Amino acid sequence: MYTKGHFSTALSDKMSSNIRRLSGNRNFFSDFGRLPGEAGYALITVMVISLMISVITMSMVFSVHRKITLAQEVKDRTRACLCSTSAFNEILYNILTSTLTRTSLEIHQDGGIIKRWNIYGDPIKFSPEVTVRLRDTAGMLSLPFGSRFLRILMMAAVKDSKEVNAFIDTFADWQDRDKLKRLNGAEAFSYRAGGYPYTPRNFYIQTPGELKLLYGFNRKLPAEVEDEFVYWGGAETNYLTMSEKLLKALLQDDLLADRIIKLRRDGRLTAYLFQDITGIKPQEPGFFRCSGWLKIELTARVGKAVDRIAAVVAKKQLRRQPFILAEWKK
Repeated sequence: MYTKGHFSTALSDKMSSNIRRLSGNRNFFSDFGRLPGEAGYALITVMVISLMISVITMSMVFSVHRKITLAQEVKDRTRACLCSTSAFNEILYNILTSTLTRTSLEIHQDGGIIKRWNIYGDPIKFSPEVTVRLRDTAGMLSLPFGSRFLRILMMAAVKDSKEVNAFIDTFADWQDRDKLKRLNGAEAFSYRAGGYPYTPRNFYIQTPGELKLLYGFNRKLPAEVEDEFVYWGGAETNYLTMSEKLLKALLQDDLLADRIIKLRRDGRLTAYLFQDITGIKPQEPGFFRCSGWLKIELTARVGKAVDRIAAVVAKKQLRRQPFILAEWKK
């Protein structure tokens, strides 16, 4: 039988035992003091940190990829520049050491082999990276000397007689030395009245950009045929090296022009055959003859990089001056 003292002692021991048991269980007290949304907050924190790490990683990957791409572009551009320069030097050497015929450049190689490059503008695959086009300037439209063909070519390309006549007369007034204005042209007083700060040169045109100085210049007109223009060379005319566009404009017969082009590509076109087919006879010295002035258009492609060189070279049979570089554009 428990006395009052014994009961108090037993109760005290029991409570002490329960407290020790609960204090040993840490989760009980930590869970008791935790807020309701604390577990979700930890998950969001982990997700945000993971997202930040992903963004930083993607940024680093993008930066490295961009630098690699830029390095490759620089490499391709450098190689394209080297290919174009090297090819131009070799082409120039071949021009100086070869024989010019009426339609081709005959390159003499070892073993008596003759390699022929056309000089009427058909693309020549110089190497896997380089393509070159050679054109005899006598088969092009020389602006200082070829005014009689200029009107025909522009009419065939533009088909606007009013605009063409204005351009032809204005261009003629720009080059002639008199002060007499043509019907659709413009002399010094026209430029002054129009507020232009200059007057006509009254001499042969010197540069391609000079066409833009003409009174009332219409960019559309020369843009249609500017690939046929040349600003250097002589007064020779070589129908055998004319382009398809120029032949069709001058002959006014597309079928006849196509026949001539096919004969030329087959290597069977001669001056006599051309005369028999077209009825065109030599009218001046230098007809059907290569001028010795060649326009070189060279394109080098490496990857996405493109490097171009355009030049006009005159071959001269002189020891101290074997050639003249009249025009250079890179």
